[in-house]
Amino acid sequence: MSAIAPCVAGAQSGIAFTLRSSSGTDASSASAQRVRVLGQVMRFDAADPDATCPVRFTTTQPTQALGMLNGEFLNEQARVFADDLRRQAGEDPPAQVRLALRRVAQREPSAPEVERGVAFLARLREQHRLAPEEALRSYCLLALNLNEFVYLN
Repeated sequence: MSAIAPCVAGAQSGIAFTLRSSSGTDASSASAQRVRVLGQVMRFDAADPDATCPVRFTTTQPTQALGMLNGEFLNEQARVFADDLRRQAGEDPPAQVRLALRRVAQREPSAPEVERGVAFLARLREQHRLAPEEALRSYCLLALNLNEFVYLN
């Protein structure tokens, strides 16, 4: 009987080991999942689960920002976020931006923040010829990458 959960896509496999008694017979078998680390976690300078240390340094790796902007996971989450904003705020860009910032930052956005967001959406539609849905998805990706969202105080 195995106690190991199915491996998540993108995870490294676990290790199995057997504990032996002093007489050399198998005392019990166990599996360790400490090395099952998701690829997304590795981008964030995850600690080595096999090493101990009293304190970890706070780090920011370039691959973190690139993974957040270009990664499949966050791009999919931005699409889901944009779809939800359209359902809740309709097709009104100021309402979409206001709701996005309120949900990401967990505070009421300032007027200049909303104006910058609306200008960003307009620029994506006019200069880059993006459809309104794609422009909103790009804005959601930007919002999910704001320091206020990514870093906890």
